[in-house]
Amino acid sequence: MKPDPDHQQLLADLLAEDAGAAGRAASLAQLLRLARRRRQVRFCQRAGAVAALLVLAAFAVLRPRAPQTAAPGRVPANPPPAGLAWVTTRPLAPTESVTSQPLRPDQLVASGAQPNLVTTGPANYREVGDAELLELAAPRIAALVRRGPHEAELLFVAAAPASSPP
Repeated sequence: MKPDPDHQQLLADLLAEDAGAAGRAASLAQLLRLARRRRQVRFCQRAGAVAALLVLAAFAVLRPRAPQTAAPGRVPANPPPAGLAWVTTRPLAPTESVTSQPLRPDQLVASGAQPNLVTTGPANYREVGDAELLELAAPRIAALVRRGPHEAELLFVAAAPASSPP
């Protein structure tokens, strides 16, 4: 290890016999300068360690993470809970997609004849009650299920009973 020249000079000043008041003042000034430098070095070391820790923490927090995807054909290590399934998607092949193109001006599209439309007016129908509706469904077994005060559904429970021979 190489000796520090500042230490050597301080040691030489202290051991000098002919050093008077001026020598002692110079020695004290040298000692104070060394103490200050040592304190500055310790402060820089601490500040550098804290700055390095802050940089590492910021890097760990702000580092972008790539999403982890399962390779095709591999089963994930921890399967999803019961009732859930993994869904994988892939882009459609060109033969699987449907495209449309606008018609050229010289193309003409004609529709067939209009179908016959049946319309009802207020005189063509009347409301029937629950009992009358069930009578109209006879001889089949039917049930009327209410879904709300103004909504009901007629369900046919079974086929019509076979007529018995006389």
